[in-house]
Amino acid sequence: MIVLKRGKSEAAIAPEYGGAVVYWRFDGVNILRPAQHLNAIKADLRNAACYPCVPYFGRLQNVANGSGDIIKQDPTFPDADPMNALHGEGWVNAWRLVGQDECLAILEFEHTPSPGRFPYAYKARQRFTICEHSLSIELTIENYSSVPMPAGAGLHPFFEREESTTVRFNADRFWSPPGEDHLGTIGPVPDYLDYSGGGTLPEIGLDHSYAGFGGRAEIINGASRQTMSSDTPHLHLYAPPGAGFFCLEPVTHLPGVFGGVTLAPGDTLNIKMKIGT
Repeated sequence: MIVLKRGKSEAAIAPEYGGAVVYWRFDGVNILRPAQHLNAIKADLRNAACYPCVPYFGRLQNVANGSGDIIKQDPTFPDADPMNALHGEGWVNAWRLVGQDECLAILEFEHTPSPGRFPYAYKARQRFTICEHSLSIELTIENYSSVPMPAGAGLHPFFEREESTTVRFNADRFWSPPGEDHLGTIGPVPDYLDYSGGGTLPEIGLDHSYAGFGGRAEIINGASRQTMSSDTPHLHLYAPPGAGFFCLEPVTHLPGVFGGVTLAPGDTLNIKMKIGT
């Protein structure tokens, strides 16, 4: 485990477990929902405070690549989804440390195609930077294949949730996940899930995406205020009912597809996220 410090700000990173964030705290107060201990992440990767989604976000069900070929993949994390590939390869594999100082860590992960896995070679990099009042993560994916590669990326931070937790962000459109009688649909943002003016999270479970994300979200828990900013065009809101957490995930594409762009050999895709107090 790698510990980064700057003044009263401290974060821990676990390269061996998906390159995940174990915790980030300021003056002893957790900003993200922390893992209880490193073994908790080892037992279930969803216990991390944040993890990367690369080279795609969401679950895939017999999805076609840019050439129209249907590519089937084995489940990446069966405990979360025993039927489908989910959130790519990065979060379920070890990363290696390639650079570090007191406030900075750089991790890399290289993927080689194998049966049942993502069929393109790539290298992913995470750059973590801690400041007195913020934690920034930059996620990059580079196509190592000799052919064009569909690519996407996302970051999956977990925020602590109280009954009065309020969120605020702008978006243009709203994506509803697939149901028994329809595929995922995109349309206007429903009034009751429009957080442009701020609002509390409903008791029903949410697992929905917003398109045309304005690039900045606010999270208010009592006297605690946080901001999450990103350059991604989409934001995914995951808030399971009865849980003491929720997720605001900056992502490059809507769920259910390989990715939002096609990378030529040697090209890269890059996203950034900054969480501040």
